[in-house]
Amino acid sequence: SSPNVAAVLEGSDPLLKNEYVVVTAHSDHIGVGADLRVKDRINNGLMDNAAGVAILLETARLFANAPVKPKRSILFLTVTGEEKGLLGADFFAHYPTRPTEKLVANVNIDMPVLLYPFADMVAFGANHSTLGDVVAKAAGQYDVKLAKDPMPEQAIFTRSDHYTLVKQGVPAVFLMTGFTSRDPKQ
Repeated sequence: SSPNVAAVLEGSDPLLKNEYVVVTAHSDHIGVGADLRVKDRINNGLMDNAAGVAILLETARLFANAPVKPKRSILFLTVTGEEKGLLGADFFAHYPTRPTEKLVANVNIDMPVLLYPFADMVAFGANHSTLGDVVAKAAGQYDVKLAKDPMPEQAIFTRSDHYTLVKQGVPAVFLMTGFTSRDPKQ
């Protein structure tokens, strides 16, 4: 058993609070490894995806403690079974905790590599909806550029939790740190 976990931060606008921005990350990795020679065979998933869940939790904390609350509600969702076939995300997409038509966007955080002072980021799927402009504007506030998909041949946009909501008509982006560092030595 591996449940999804959800929490809602209610929006401040009387009308827009009935719309939800879904922030997702997955909370699992791939379970126990087969190598019996290794003492700790658990695949803990530090980068994939404990880092994403940590960012989701910190984002929730920052929004909850902000002096000005967001107008729309935010549904923070950690899903399970990503490496086993997007199982938790697919379940949520088919049985959402809020009506699908009220889910206005999904921001997915999967495997962020926060090991260097990044100067750019990739928003996979940004070119498939109006979310690209929103992400570029938000990143620009922190002097971070929005980079194009550096690996389009890998179809990364279709390979993470957000894509289950895209198939239900919810616009989504999958955020990843880019490959440009602010430190010229890195």
